[in-house]
Amino acid sequence: MKDKIAILQKAINTGETIKIRYDGGSHSGTVREIIPKKRKGEHVEGFCVSSQKEKKYRIDRMEIEIVLENGDIYYAGNNLPLPITPEYDTFIYPKDGKKYRTVKIGDQIWFAENFNYAAEGNGYSNGKYGGLYDYETAKKSCPEGWRLPTGTDWDKLASFATTLSYSPKEKSNPFHSNFAGMQLKAKEGWVDYKGIPTGNGADAFGFAVLPCQNNGMTGEWWAKNEEEKDANAPNRGMDYTGNRLVRSNFKKSRLLSVRYIKK
Repeated sequence: MKDKIAILQKAINTGETIKIRYDGGSHSGTVREIIPKKRKGEHVEGFCVSSQKEKKYRIDRMEIEIVLENGDIYYAGNNLPLPITPEYDTFIYPKDGKKYRTVKIGDQIWFAENFNYAAEGNGYSNGKYGGLYDYETAKKSCPEGWRLPTGTDWDKLASFATTLSYSPKEKSNPFHSNFAGMQLKAKEGWVDYKGIPTGNGADAFGFAVLPCQNNGMTGEWWAKNEEEKDANAPNRGMDYTGNRLVRSNFKKSRLLSVRYIKK
């Protein structure tokens, strides 16, 4: 917690206003401005600019907003390292020569963008958001050395994303938290039903999830079916209204986005 405590103590000493994201109460997860005045045990007391009231916050539930030199926003939480620098690489798809950005997240290497190829079969290219493919076309289009991720692969990705969280609850069950999805979503590209930009993420790991369905409102990605004879296959989905990485099963004829993972 050293980084956060140092920033907090400096604000107390100088009387400056800081922005925090807080896990607690009915407005949990919202960003608010506070003027911290003093530390008292595990709490900090100060004036909340947003509500115009004196407040007391638990330090272990607080993240402090930092604006980096490149303009990105980072939230300093408990025992967190400096912001992650994504480990990018490039893969050239042999069938059309298209270059894809790949990224290492934990011990996994993923496509860092949605697959986008005019494949033979039931699927089509969809511009910057990538293509949509039925399950069999997604499997057949997979390049050598890569594969469709399993549900376990997606689960592992979500669990790794919670390493930036300060909440034990989020770490224990990333699929019932908005935190993991927020770290995986792209910083722009999500919109509501009126086309107004909203629901964007932090893209902390370079995964840059973009929506490919419903005019930029939702995104759904195939996961490999362990029982290939089944009529349905698993998938993971997100939308602009929240950041949960939702588990579902759809008919294999449905058209979804694809992210390949390295073997």
